[in-house]
Amino acid sequence: MTTLELVRACRRSPVSRASAALLAVGSAIAGTVLNGLAALDRQAELRRAERELAAMPDHMLKDIGISRGAIHNRVHGLPD
Repeated sequence: MTTLELVRACRRSPVSRASAALLAVGSAIAGTVLNGLAALDRQAELRRAERELAAMPDHMLKDIGISRGAIHNRVHGLPD
């Protein structure tokens, strides 16, 4: 049962409406937490990519067209 179906089913009584409101708030909080965790995971991926590129020797970076000073910008999609 989706959240919307649950909310519609709970509209029959005041107690059910309160439950539906709590459910909606809980869903919003869960969504916010999940978005925060996804952002943290993305940042960890970017840091890992930076570390991997920084560990490469200069000649390998040159082969793939990245200078050592441009690693951060390239990983984060910023202009050089």
